[in-house]
Amino acid sequence: MRRYRFLAMGMAAAWLCLPVSSHAQFAAAGSGGPPGASIPGPGRADEPAEQTPADPGYFAGPSPYAPQAPGVNAANLPDIGSVAADSLPAMLPQAGAAPAPGDWATYGRDDAQTRYSPLAQITPENVSHLQVAFTYHTGSYPRPGQTNKWAAETTPIKVGDGLYMCSAQNDIMKLDPATGKEIWRRNLGEKYEAIPYTAACKGVTYFTSSQVPQGQPCHNRILEGTLDMRLVAVDAATGEFCPGFGHGGQVNLMQGMGESVPGFVAMTVPPTVVNGVVVVNHQVLDGQRRWAPSGVVRGYDAESGRFVWAWDVKHPDDHDQPTGNRHYSRGTPNSWAAMTGDDALGLVYVPTGNAAGDYFSGYRSAAENAVSTSIVALDVRTGSPRWVFQTVHKDVWDYDMGSQVTMMDMPGTDGQTVPAIIVPTKRGQTFVLDRRTGQSILPVEERPAPAGDVAGDTRAPTQPWSVGMPSLHMPDLREQDMWGMSPIDQLYCRIKFRRAHYVGEFTPPSLDRPWIMYPGNNGGSDWGSMAYDPQTGILM
Repeated sequence: MRRYRFLAMGMAAAWLCLPVSSHAQFAAAGSGGPPGASIPGPGRADEPAEQTPADPGYFAGPSPYAPQAPGVNAANLPDIGSVAADSLPAMLPQAGAAPAPGDWATYGRDDAQTRYSPLAQITPENVSHLQVAFTYHTGSYPRPGQTNKWAAETTPIKVGDGLYMCSAQNDIMKLDPATGKEIWRRNLGEKYEAIPYTAACKGVTYFTSSQVPQGQPCHNRILEGTLDMRLVAVDAATGEFCPGFGHGGQVNLMQGMGESVPGFVAMTVPPTVVNGVVVVNHQVLDGQRRWAPSGVVRGYDAESGRFVWAWDVKHPDDHDQPTGNRHYSRGTPNSWAAMTGDDALGLVYVPTGNAAGDYFSGYRSAAENAVSTSIVALDVRTGSPRWVFQTVHKDVWDYDMGSQVTMMDMPGTDGQTVPAIIVPTKRGQTFVLDRRTGQSILPVEERPAPAGDVAGDTRAPTQPWSVGMPSLHMPDLREQDMWGMSPIDQLYCRIKFRRAHYVGEFTPPSLDRPWIMYPGNNGGSDWGSMAYDPQTGILM
């Protein structure tokens, strides 16, 4: 039987004074209400009124998310209707299918999202002799007067004779993988105003149509989600918009979202295609309003771009797209990280965050608490959850799921292999689940957690710990761990530590003094995820 070895890469913690890096954070006590919470709109405590009062933080009227390609805008990008899930073409199961030798065909290289290349040309002996073959500049950068919020986060995919990638502002390019020469470029005209935290596009998706004949335009196509909430499809050979997809190659993802402003919601990860359904998620800006735009996850027909289903946390049995003055539930947990599709089981594994207002959970509904900071397996034919595995209960630390899960097969106790997923977390805990049921394969303990003292916001009595896997978790902070470049710096840091509220991991937020969150909300493991070698069973 193959041995499975898991190598835990430690979290290096280096900081000036108290760590306010990705590993620990100070949260200052607020004076105007619970930290991170915003005042709810009128109506029920768990749902905003349909008509939000006039507020400079909201945009009332037609969506401002106007696609900027020539001749295209929100006004002439209409709803193209929906398609019944049972009318979608049957797709052959492809879970875990390996790309062609030398290809990196998806965001995580293969359908299992292993992030591991089997290529053997580069070795420890010759790696020092590598030289730059080419350099390619995307041309996306801040112009005069613009804040530099640009980030190089794209992971190119290599399929056959093409290297496909996107710029920080969503232009899509095809390069010659041997020379770096640009073969085509699709300029999407993304506006500066649409940039959220960061101008970033993490990748694109390659999809082969089962309806368009081989050799015809858009038989092979590139799919991308944009910062201004469009789902775009272009021909992989030419970069031309796919005329049979959406409205001239584009779908407006702001349909059904209600009031918003540019940059409040954005799609930064490549869409996931499972059995002919394109599943899209999006990020929502943290700490802005309790009734932020919805974190709804949706499915569209990969052939036509027509709407198929929605998963709205507060309306789990209503999978339709809202019409008229209706909209998806506001402020619900969103999913901003890359998802993983499982064609064999017909599931998509959705990493979730928490409801709007990160550091106060008193306004959250039971439905929101049940799926926050979790992996949710959705049925791609209906949008209904099959199972939920939660990694933090009543999360007020912004430990949302930033990592894409990885599929693998594990040996079972009865000699049969178990289809599994690896679930990395910002806490440094790594869970291993049966991807059919969401049940943990390796032991998980519910351990007592500190109680909070913020009125109206009780903390969960326990939190889950993965005891069957090596952890990236670092020891709790101590006063002697505080560091400074001089003795005065170190003394100041120690004083700050003593004055802060800190009782180890899951220190509850406090109102009367600063409190320390360690690890910080960037991990642990964030959107870089993990790599898995299926030949040796090593997880990195």
